[in-house]
This record gives sequence, C-alpha cells and structure tokens, in this order.
Amino acid sequence: MQPNFLNNTKELNEIKSFTNASSGAILKTNLNGIITYFPSNAEIFFNKSETEILGRFLDEIFPEINKNFFEKIRSQLVSTKSWEDELKIIDKNSEYFVQTKIKLSKSINAIELLFYCDRASLQDHKFKIAKEEEKTFFKETVIKSNEIILQTNPYGTILFANEKFCTQFGYDLDEIRGIHFLDLIEHGFRLENDLTDFASSVHKKSFDLLPLLTKTGKVIDVMPAINISLVGKELKYFTIYLSEINNSEKLKLEIYEDLLNGFANAVVILKYNYIISYNKKI
Repeated sequence: MQPNFLNNTKELNEIKSFTNASSGAILKTNLNGIITYFPSNAEIFFNKSETEILGRFLDEIFPEINKNFFEKIRSQLVSTKSWEDELKIIDKNSEYFVQTKIKLSKSINAIELLFYCDRASLQDHKFKIAKEEEKTFFKETVIKSNEIILQTNPYGTILFANEKFCTQFGYDLDEIRGIHFLDLIEHGFRLENDLTDFASSVHKKSFDLLPLLTKTGKVIDVMPAINISLVGKELKYFTIYLSEINNSEKLKLEIYEDLLNGFANAVVILKYNYIISYNKKI
C-alpha cells in the first residue's frame, strides 16, 4: 500500500521539483532515521532489497551516518529544511560516492525526511576532497603558521590575517578586515613605485622588499610572496606571505637592486626557466 503522501498531488509536485526529474534514487526515513520508504529505484541504485532495508537505521545504506552525525543533520534540517553532502557507499563489489540531498517533508500524518541520491562524478568527488584539503591547510598551516599571512579579494581588500600578522602589526582580526592592502604600504614607497591599483601592482613587479605600516605607524620591512587562488578561470583571492627582514638583509637587497639596475642593457634573471628578477631597462 502506498503511503498517504504519494496520493497527494502537492506532495508529488514537491518531490518532482526537489529531485529535478533525475535518474537517482529516492527514499524516506522518519525523524529517528529509520527507513520507511524504499522504492524500486532505490533497490536498483543501492543494490539492496526493500525487505532487508525497510525499518532499519540509515547506517545500513550510509555507513558514515552514525547516531551523532544524524543528530547534526536533523538539527540543520529543523532550521534550514534541507541538507546536502557527498556520502560514501560500500557494497559487496565496490565503493562509490553519492551526492545526497535531504528535505524535511511534512504530510498529514507525520514529519519525515525525503532523501534524493545520485552518483557523484569523479570530478565532483575530487572537488570535495580539494575543498577539505584546503580547509585543513588553512587551519593547520595558515592560522598556526609562524609566517605573516594575509588574504585579500581580487581588488586588494583584506579578508583575513593570521595571528602572527595581528601580533606583529598590532591589529585585531576584526580591525584589519576591510582595510586595503595598499594602505598598509608606506606612502613614499607607494608614490615612488606608482602603486595605485592593487591588481596591476601585484602583476607589475615582484618586490623584494615592502615597507608596511603597523597600526601605530611604525615601518616593518618585509619580503612578500603572493599566491593566487582560482575557481575555474575566475580569480578568487590572493594569499600574501610576508617575511620580516633585518637591516643586514635590507642592505643586501638594496645593493643587489643597485647592481642589477647598473647594467646599461635590459637584464632578466632566470631560475629553472622562471623569471625571478629583472632591471628597470625591461
């Protein structure tokens, strides 16, 4: 016998809209995670029969969803009405990943959870892994790093500064957010090097030294290294690594730059076929 909600046109339209008429599987559970509906497309998709699944907890299908994980999902569903993630499936012959969407579904008799499942492509899975690795890198490497690290949007507005930067330059994190990176550079240096636009400045020259201002106006000389992060072909943000240099290192850099610019002809310095420096004649 079909559940009551399947005879309700409104509910059917909601399901159709939610699943977007795709080729995946649909199943239902009650609010305790017990499977209450497991149709033929779910049997084929998960290679499990209705008799062995109906009335069982979700971990029979999704090993990752233990009681604690399910409670987090349920809490989110109460506030947002939907949840989405990629879950691992292990069957007798293989292991694969399923893009899983859950919607809180209300019928006349009960509140239930409607699951829509579709196989995640290898590209989707790699993207998820990359995002997880990025979070781990950010937490372990950026926040705890002994390097001075900033992140800006494509226009140079600071989005994040790690603890080392905040300590060194006297800012709280909330204070530094929203400040433009060029505004941290000592004014005379900006004028001398015509630094008026962040995007063009970071492409125009690889600076060996940048004099940056602390919150109190003190100048700290740093060597910058700038990495870019892309989403597709679109620039997402810049990550700026800053290494403080002492007077001896600063003097060496000044001598090096004077020697490089002393040549009458254009000079480019290469390392492993990459340009690492050049003089003003270029």
